[in-house]
Amino acid sequence: MADIHEPNPHAQPSRDPDSAERRGAAMRADDPVRADELARVTDEAQGWLRGRGVWLSGTETSDQLADLLSAVEQFEREVVGRGGDLMIDSAPNPERPDDRHFVLPMRTDGEDVGDYLFRLREATGEVQRHRPIA
Repeated sequence: MADIHEPNPHAQPSRDPDSAERRGAAMRADDPVRADELARVTDEAQGWLRGRGVWLSGTETSDQLADLLSAVEQFEREVVGRGGDLMIDSAPNPERPDDRHFVLPMRTDGEDVGDYLFRLREATGEVQRHRPIA
C-alpha cells in the first residue's frame, strides 16, 4: 500500500484559486521588477495619449490610462473604418479635417477622466453612424 503522504504522479494540477494567489504574491506592487514594468508601461501610455493631443494631469490611475487608450483606439478604428485619414484628422490642430466628426475630441485642462470618456464614446458613436467617405 502506498504512503498517503507521497505525491501522486498522476494527479491533476491544483485548480485551487488560493494557489494562483500564492503564485501571484511575487508580483506584488512593492516588487521592484513589477514597479519598473508598470512605470515603463505608464510612461508609454502617457506618451501615446499626449501624442494624440489628449491632456493628462499625471495623476491618472493605470486603470484610467487603460480606459483612455482603449477609447481613443476605438475612436481611431471607427474613423479609419469610415474612410477618415488619421494623419489629416489628428490633433492637436487639424487644419482641414476630412470631416469634423473624425477629429478626436480634446480633453480639456482639468476635465475628469470619466467625463472625457463619456464625450469620447459619444463621439465614437457619431463616427459609427456617419456615412463612409470615399
